[in-house]
Amino acid sequence: MVYMLGANVFDIDIIATKAYYDDAASDIRYCSCPSCRNFCERQRRISYTKERFFKSLGIHPEKASVVWAHGPGEEELSQRYMCLYPIVASAEVYTDVADQYEADFSLIEKDFSAAFFVKDGKPYIVVNWTLPWVRP
Repeated sequence: MVYMLGANVFDIDIIATKAYYDDAASDIRYCSCPSCRNFCERQRRISYTKERFFKSLGIHPEKASVVWAHGPGEEELSQRYMCLYPIVASAEVYTDVADQYEADFSLIEKDFSAAFFVKDGKPYIVVNWTLPWVRP
């Protein structure tokens, strides 16, 4: 499936990406810091728009390969996160994209943007989002 985010276009193999998340990514674990625990808990309560975005790519949102908590959100009791999600994509489409450290983000929903990202020759979806803290 050809997918466009910002100025980048990738040919994503949705079936292979979903298989990756169903199998290999099941071993992903995060540290036990409060931010990571909040991230894991919030994945059970994401909006329909976010859920539909991830499902359209074959991604399980709770299985990011990397999660960075990078400061409080604009709203009270919220946390900003940047997450990397590996994808399986056609090499012909993304090999001409050099490793990028400034991704071209597209706003999907308020406080939720995504971009294609290539690191060490491997394609990812990188997501910036703000999640509220789970109240005890």
